[in-house]
Amino acid sequence: MPQYLELTMEFHSKFIYRHPGGFDQPDVVSFALGKQVFNMSLIQFAEATGLYSAEEVGSDEFRGLLRQVVRDPAEACVLKEDLARFWRTIAISPYSSNLVASDIRDTVYRFVHKILASTLIGKHEGDKVNQHSLFCLMCMVERRPANLASILAWSLARPKKGGGMARLYGGPYITMLAANLGVFTDFLAERMTEGPAPSLVELRSLQLARIVTFTEPLAWTEILPASPSPDPTAEEAAHTTIPERYQVPLQRHQLPAREYPFRQPRPEPLTLEGLYDRVEQVRHEMHLGFQALYDHFHIQAPPVWQPQQGGPAGGEEEPAGAQQGGAGDA
Repeated sequence: MPQYLELTMEFHSKFIYRHPGGFDQPDVVSFALGKQVFNMSLIQFAEATGLYSAEEVGSDEFRGLLRQVVRDPAEACVLKEDLARFWRTIAISPYSSNLVASDIRDTVYRFVHKILASTLIGKHEGDKVNQHSLFCLMCMVERRPANLASILAWSLARPKKGGGMARLYGGPYITMLAANLGVFTDFLAERMTEGPAPSLVELRSLQLARIVTFTEPLAWTEILPASPSPDPTAEEAAHTTIPERYQVPLQRHQLPAREYPFRQPRPEPLTLEGLYDRVEQVRHEMHLGFQALYDHFHIQAPPVWQPQQGGPAGGEEEPAGAQQGGAGDA
């Protein structure tokens, strides 16, 4: 199925999934195609995409198909706890927000997840597992029928990362939707910009996902051993399996003690007396520096040069030349 740039851009710029998990609402999905705005229920969207026929969407079985993952219990939806339970049965790592497909023990499950992520979910190359792909994998493994139209709408509404370089997917689905809605009657496909043809999954991608071995001859990777099941009563032990940066202290007294740095002492206020002492100190240091230079180069200091007799703060005597000059002026 070809894909077209104009239709894909128009569709993604206006697509809205208003009622996640909804069914009969007349505006579950909203989008624009061929300069027309469409508001559809999930039943209408499922039929328009061609994923289901009119007889199938009108059956009671269609209403009972699983639609998506929700936080609160809802009709024909699963909870996040169900995903966490399923992940613990197939993977070697604990359930978290950073799941990777290479942690799935069974190679076949990793391969099925790769297919789902590259087609229905529309995910680019990578090893990350999100809620969409894990939900689809759970429905396939546990043989729980899922609503493909709801999953497609859920995936199309997923935020696109990358800014101006973000990848838009679903071109073939959008083309199928445009054909069923009669968009090509007024907008001929020959006058549109045809997008890139779907490509096959590269061998390197399968090897990085630990589906195929790197060594010759190529073969499926071995099934990973199951991790030991944690003791349900050992809450502290289960807590330590979480990466340290995500851990939260179990009790309030386990919070680290706060350390407040001591405030630096305030500087002394600037006064005329303090400024005079500072000037005298600088002049005393200059005298010492010049005297060191004279002694180093064995130079006779000028007659008017008399080093300071005391410190910078008082008791100094002025050079003789300055005293004589003052007497002459008097």
